Amino acid sequence: MSEPDRSSEAAEWLAYSERDLRAMRTLSAAADEHPEAVVFWAQQVVEKSLQAVLALEGSRAPRTHDLAVLVQMVSAELPFLSQMRSLEQLTRMAVGSRYPDTHISIDGQGVALAVETAESAYEQIARHIREQESE
Repeated sequence: MSEPDRSSEAAEWLAYSERDLRAMRTLSAAADEHPEAVVFWAQQVVEKSLQAVLALEGSRAPRTHDLAVLVQMVSAELPFLSQMRSLEQLTRMAVGSRYPDTHISIDGQGVALAVETAESAYEQIARHIREQESE
């Protein structure tokens, strides 16, 4: 894939991530009623942001909700990757809270962690992509 194609695909992934970020922020106003939804969209923000990095690098990632798998595939140096523990927690919360046989209860602290992780990841990845495209 050519560099302009990779940039275009990365921009598309990032646009989807930004859309999910807006959904997460909207739902966070009702986090007491819908904590699982907030955490789900937070995970989607990070997942699609990582997909944007992989697209920019010319990599094809598997369709997975496991953020650790995607992080391992990213070759770029990204400061937020040091928050691996919160990314693992985010995957566990997002997947575990959506199914009755693995139900994980999400409290206010979990919601706050999810929102903070998603916003930080989006911000830093978007900055990284802009920097790569300006070089």
